[in-house]
Amino acid sequence: FGGSEVGGKILATPDGNFAIMASGNQAPSTSYYLDWITFKIDTSGTQLWSDRYDETTHNDEYPGAFAVDDGGNIYVTGTGGPFP
Repeated sequence: FGGSEVGGKILATPDGNFAIMASGNQAPSTSYYLDWITFKIDTSGTQLWSDRYDETTHNDEYPGAFAVDDGGNIYVTGTGGPFP
C-alpha cells in the first residue's frame, strides 16, 4: 500500500473470503503518520478491494476493532485525528 503496514486482525466473511484490519503509513512519498487500512482477500490471497482511513492529514488514525455481519458488511472503529 506504499509505506509500511502491520496487520491487526483477520476475520472470515460470509462469502468464504477474508477481511483484514491493519495500520500503516504512506512513507516516504506522503506521510509517516499511521492510517488504518481495511482490505478483503480471497482464499488464494488475491486482494479484492482495499480502503484507507486517513480522515485528518498529518495525524495518526489507529484501528481499534472491526466486525463482519451476516450480510458481509464490514464495520471498523478506532481512534484518530486531529489528536488521538
